[in-house]
Amino acid sequence: MSNFYQLSITLIFLTIATNGTNQLPGCSPKVLAPQVSKCMKILKHLVELVSSTPDYKKIGNDVIKDCNAFRECSTIVKCVNNASFENIIEMLYNNCDAAEYFIKDFPKCDDKLEGLNSTCLEEWNPFKDTPINETFVELPDEQKVFCEDYYGKDDCVKNHIVETCGEKEFEIFHKHQKNVVKIVGDCRLE
Repeated sequence: MSNFYQLSITLIFLTIATNGTNQLPGCSPKVLAPQVSKCMKILKHLVELVSSTPDYKKIGNDVIKDCNAFRECSTIVKCVNNASFENIIEMLYNNCDAAEYFIKDFPKCDDKLEGLNSTCLEEWNPFKDTPINETFVELPDEQKVFCEDYYGKDDCVKNHIVETCGEKEFEIFHKHQKNVVKIVGDCRLE
C-alpha cells in the first residue's frame, strides 16, 4: 500500500513540474510539498478505514473526519491542473458526501425501514458480485448499460423509501447511490 502513496506523491510532483508551477498563489513545489504529504496520509487512512467491509456505526465519524480533512487538499487539485486527476478527486468528494449522508442522515429513515420487516429490503443487494472499480476511472456512459432492477423488483426499495420516508428522502438517497455506482458499479443509474 505504501508504494501506491509514494507513487501518487511522485506523480503529483511530476505533474506540477511538467506543467510548470501554476500561476495560482501557493502552487510552488515548496509550498505544496507539505500539503501533498498531509493529503496522502489522510487518503491512506481513509482507504484503510473502508478497505474491507467496514462497520460504519463504529468508524463513521472517522470516515467523515478524514473526508472533511481531505477537502482541504483542493489547493493541490487546482495546482496540478489535470482533468483526470480532478475527476478522480471529484468522485472522492462525491463519495465522501454519500458516506456522510449514509452515516449521519439516512439512519433515521433506515430505522423506519427496518421496522417494515420487508423481504424486498432484506434481500436488496445493489452491488451483487460487482468488483470495485479499483482504477477510480468512471466508464463513459456509452460503455455502461442501464442498471436493471437496481431498486429491486418493481422498484420495491424505492417505493418503500418513498412511502416510509418521503419523496425528498428518496431523491437524496438516489443522488448518493448514483455517485456510489460510479465507483463500485459497472452500470449507469439514471
